[in-house]
Formats: sequence, structure tokens, C-alpha cells
Amino acid sequence: NSIKLVELCFKLKSIGIDLSLRKLKQHCSPKEVYQNINKTLERSNIISKNTKSLPKSTFVVGAIKPTNLFFKNCFYSSLFPALKFLGGDFKPLIANTIYYFTFSKGKLEFIPIDVKSESVLLEEQGITIVKSHQSYNSLNDFIVSRVLNKVPVIIPVDPYYECNRRDTYNKVHAHHFVLVFGYDSILNDYIVIDQGHIDSLNYEVRRIPMNDILNGYKGVVLHSDNVVKAFELKKENNIRDLITFEESGKKYLENSKQYIDQLTEGIFELKNYLDFVITLNKDAFRNDYQQNCVDITNKVIHYRKALLEIVLNQRQFQLIKNSIISWERLRIILLRISYENTSQNFNKLKKYLSKVVELEKKIIDEILL
Repeated sequence: NSIKLVELCFKLKSIGIDLSLRKLKQHCSPKEVYQNINKTLERSNIISKNTKSLPKSTFVVGAIKPTNLFFKNCFYSSLFPALKFLGGDFKPLIANTIYYFTFSKGKLEFIPIDVKSESVLLEEQGITIVKSHQSYNSLNDFIVSRVLNKVPVIIPVDPYYECNRRDTYNKVHAHHFVLVFGYDSILNDYIVIDQGHIDSLNYEVRRIPMNDILNGYKGVVLHSDNVVKAFELKKENNIRDLITFEESGKKYLENSKQYIDQLTEGIFELKNYLDFVITLNKDAFRNDYQQNCVDITNKVIHYRKALLEIVLNQRQFQLIKNSIISWERLRIILLRISYENTSQNFNKLKKYLSKVVELEKKIIDEILL
């Protein structure tokens, strides 16, 4: 009723959220009110830009911002912003990872090798990741205590149990990670960095109801054979000097040369995959092999874009850029085949596959050898 709306309006204003009575009347269901509050906060962008102007009920580790650099999987979309906030650098992690192709039984794979332990790389920057199992009942106290101590945490969640996720709620199970760096004691939500859709690569600062995160964590625990752990990132007082851009690039070349045999063999494997696709007809490819090709294409594009963060010179940059462009064109053709499986599109697919094979070989020859 109107009296409760007036009370809610004053309560919101007391914690720094200026939402008019007229707007509250227009959006009077709890869900609509919550969405309107979210929009108000996003417009003011108070979380990611100026933590001093936060509502009194909101507590945050600090002004953490998404990097929107997708690397390996969603865990790193949580790790990289926290790492950057703590004064660390994600470039050594990129330089530490070498990918190569394998092909077997009609399936192409893009396999990562970590040259050094990532925990060692982080420790070299004065940052440690502490893992701990939390029960459903203890998780909220764990998050709140860490936020109050200025420690960002990464929480595994299953978005199947998150009612604010229309794309996945009661539809899709997934092992996902969310960076939590704040909470609101009145609105009962967490301030996180997360995507808005399970397939989106656009990560942003969001407010998610506490129960969604807690239920999502509980879902992971229920469906995992292993002990599920939360991650907290801590830094030493004497944070060490960051590795330079040039040092990252040189380290990547050194690491790659250690595995030059696998990388070279991977090009032959990619060529074998091309030869295999050439033997198929368009229907056999779309029915049995297209999804694998889409998955690998996306992996390669993400990895190549990450490499742009550490390449040493313009020639290397252009080679990697050309590779990204060719794989992206291949992805477009794969999308067309999904809707229009014509001989013309299938022939274009084989043409671009041939082109990416040549470009991948060129990267090995000109950058690594």
C-alpha cells in the first residue's frame, strides 16, 4: 500500500538510493522494485568508480573492475580483476600457457600446457590464493568477513539454482565462478563481477541476491564428486615489482620453444583435421562434427586475443591479429551452416580452414623458430 511505499522510499533514501515515490508506484512488485534499484545504482556507477559515495549499508573490498579478457574459462574472468586490484598482473599467466592442437577419431582438440604452477607465478608477485571448503550455512559469514577485511573471494556456483538468471534457472547446470567483492546488509545482495548470460563474454559489476549465490554454491556441492572450495586472494605487504610487457613477451617465447615439438606436431594434426573435413559431405559435417569445430574455434579466438596482451613487436601483433580475423571468419561460416547448410557454405568452410592452417604454421615459423 501507499504507506509502505513511502516508508520504503525513505528507507532507500537513508542508505543513499534516491528512488522517487512515483517510480516505486510504477514498479510496485518486489522484483520490479529490485530491478529499478539495480538500474539506479548502475546509472550512478557508484561501485566501480567511487567507493566513497556508497550507501551506508553497502560494504566493498574496493573499486574492482572487470577486465573483459576471456582466458581459459570463467574462473579467470574472476581472477584477473581481483589480481589487478591487488596490484598484481595477469600477463605472466598468459605467457605461462601454451596451447597445441591434437586430432583423433574425428575430434579436434586445443590443449593447454601450464609451464609453471600458477600459484607459484602469483606468489612471485606477492599474492596467494587460499582455498577452503565452506558449508552452505557458513558461506555467507565467510564472504562477509572477507569483504570487511578487504579480501576478494571467488565462489563456485551452479547458475541452475540462481533465480535471477532467466537463461539458466531450472534449465541448465554449469560449473561457474563469480567474483564477490561486496555486499549490502539491507538489500541482502552481493556485489559481484559476473556475466549477464551464460554465453556472454561481457562481464560487469552486478548486484545478485545473496540467496542466489548461496543456492548456486549449494548446487555445485550437491553435484560435485570433489570437495568444493571457495577462493580468497591475499597480498603481501611488500608487493613485488610487476613483470614488464617485454618480459612477458620474452617469457612466452621461451616457454613456447620448450614445447616446440608439440606445437609443430599440432600443426600437422590441424592439417590432418582439414584433410578429414574435406572427405566429409556437408550433412555429415553439420550433424556430427560442426559443434566440435565451433568449440575449438572459440577457444583459439579467446587464446589469440589474450596473446595480444604480450606480443613483442608489430610483426608478431599483425600475425596474431590476422589469425584472429581468419578464425572469426571461420566462425561466421560455421554459423551460416547452422541456418543454411549449402554446398557453397561448406566449400567456404574448407577454404577458411585451409587458411587458418597456413596462418597457424606461419606463427610457428616466424615467431617461434
